[in-house]
Amino acid sequence: IFAWFDSDSLPSDSLTVIAAEDDFIFGIVNSRVHTFWALKMGTSLGGTPRYTPSTCFETYPFPHATPDARAAVAKAGAYLHTIREYLKTSLSKTLTELYNDLQECRANPRTPSIAFTTRMNGWTRR
Repeated sequence: IFAWFDSDSLPSDSLTVIAAEDDFIFGIVNSRVHTFWALKMGTSLGGTPRYTPSTCFETYPFPHATPDARAAVAKAGAYLHTIREYLKTSLSKTLTELYNDLQECRANPRTPSIAFTTRMNGWTRR
């Protein structure tokens, strides 16, 4: 999961930091293609995938996009950031909690809409 942080943040040594101010880069690293690349090129620790900049970011074949394509990816990246912030604020959840809820819904494909809606609204199962 990639997210924007203020420049005065002090990340821990287990966090990968990509210094960028560009919604295009944010959109690319949050894309499914980059996620697939990172899962294939990254390392693992105890079976858990780890994002390693030397194998995931530095080797990634960033597209030579046209100005229109760059603008579209940047717009999608900005939208992703906006919707995440809205959900975090309105549901009082962390980004990790939101993604855990999403993963649970994906694991139960029979009723993903109901499961996601109930989890996002803070309802519990009976």
